[in-house]
Amino acid sequence: MPFIFQKMVEKSKREIYIDSATKPGASLLELYNENETLEKIKNEKWDYVVIQERTIKALQENIAEFKEGAIKLVNAILKNNGTTKIIYNACGVHRDFDLKEYEITNNHYKQIAELTNGQVCFSGKAFIHFHYSFPEIELYEDKQHPTIVGAYLTACCLFNTILNQKSSEIIYYDVLNPEIAINAQKIADEVCK
Repeated sequence: MPFIFQKMVEKSKREIYIDSATKPGASLLELYNENETLEKIKNEKWDYVVIQERTIKALQENIAEFKEGAIKLVNAILKNNGTTKIIYNACGVHRDFDLKEYEITNNHYKQIAELTNGQVCFSGKAFIHFHYSFPEIELYEDKQHPTIVGAYLTACCLFNTILNQKSSEIIYYDVLNPEIAINAQKIADEVCK
C-alpha cells in the first residue's frame, strides 16, 4: 500500500518521502516501545504520520491500551515536529464485513483522533461500500489482510484524506484493471470527502 500511495502522490506532481515502522501483530504501544520506531520518528521532520492500531485492539470494548499507545506515539511525533499532522487509518476489519465491527472501530478511532487532535481516514467505510457494490471482487487475501485491490482502495482513501484531493483526478492504476481502479477511486472520493 505505501508503494501505491507513493506512486499516486508522484503522479499528482508532488514530491514525497515515505518510511514506516511496522511489526506484524504489534499494537501501537508495542511499536512505541520499539527503538526503531522512536528513531524513525526522530530522524525526520514528518509532515504527516499515519497511525493504525492492531485490528483486535481497535475493536476491544476497553481501548485503554489503544489510547495509551496513540498518546505516547503522538507526543513523540509532535515533540520532534509540532506541525506534524496525525492521520488515523480506520481500516477494514475482517473479510466477513461485520457492520457492527466497522462501526465500533470507527467510533474508537474517532475518540482517539479527538483526544490527540488527529484526523480519521475512513478506509474501512470504503471497504464496506466497495464490497456491497462489487461483491465479486476480493478485498482480502485472508481474514484481514488486503488484496492488491484492498491496498489500492486504502491508498486512494489516504490520498484523499492527506492531500485533500480526489484520487480520481490521478491516472495511476498500479497493476489493476483500470475499471476496477476507477471504481475504487470513485468510492474513496465519496467516502473520504
